Amino acid sequence: MFFSAAHFPYAAPAPYYRRFAQLGYDGPFRYQKPPLATAPVTPVDAAQIRGLYDGAVAATDAAIARILERLERDGVADNTVIVLLADHGENLYDHQGRGMGHGDHLEGSVADHVPLVIFDPTHAPAPHDVPGVVRDVDVLPTVAALLGVAPPPHVDGVDLGPLLRGERASLDLDAFTETEFWFTNNGPGFGPDERLPYPGITGATDLAEDGDIFIKPEWQDTIIVAKHRAIRSGTWKLVYRPTRESAEWRLYDLSSDPEELHDVSATHADVRAALQRKLEAWMTSDGRTVMRGGFAVPR
Repeated sequence: MFFSAAHFPYAAPAPYYRRFAQLGYDGPFRYQKPPLATAPVTPVDAAQIRGLYDGAVAATDAAIARILERLERDGVADNTVIVLLADHGENLYDHQGRGMGHGDHLEGSVADHVPLVIFDPTHAPAPHDVPGVVRDVDVLPTVAALLGVAPPPHVDGVDLGPLLRGERASLDLDAFTETEFWFTNNGPGFGPDERLPYPGITGATDLAEDGDIFIKPEWQDTIIVAKHRAIRSGTWKLVYRPTRESAEWRLYDLSSDPEELHDVSATHADVRAALQRKLEAWMTSDGRTVMRGGFAVPR
């Protein structure tokens, strides 16, 4: 089941849309936050948008509860594996200068730290938290193993079974992330000096006869080259950000700086070098991309 209420514009159905909203609020975000709307200019606006989001999450919680109740009524709850997963988190003006939305930049862990809950009544592992890094690509091989079937060949992820069974606290996995297509020309974290420029959605895309939106061929390579990319390994995170001047690398020590505010590349050059080799290997692993002049570019 897929629920989109918690995705912008955060327009949950009644009564949820107003459950956490600001009483008496009469601004432009009373009912929803359009994805391309102007950023809020007041703390009251930001609080209202966060309230809309919280209401959307509450609506999703209620919908999930109805599914669980139906499984009980149908008598299949005791042999149904349930996986709760999100495709991304959301920046909601919680941190100064990082804006709202997701996929525009890789600063902070708000957008890529998502819930993953696996409930397996058949094998019945003891409930517990897992401190180690896991990835969304690990869900498919994990569920396949729980069901006793072979995953498709060449799957990127791994079976998280040892973590589910409590045999290990971590599998020492490296997690890779990248930004997506930028709808607008600039914004928090991807301003003119923080990215390689290309036109916004109206300039870089076109409309097919069947109504699908597609990226114009002349902009496809530029959009791929412009992506910010990152690797999370243990308590370290390295961000690669190509700009018009150079390719920038920022290293964060998440154990002492969980908000990712301080670049420690200069004081941990060995860590940066090791993670840079891993990230470059991942960026070029498709065989169609090479590192040239410090940039990841199409071959």
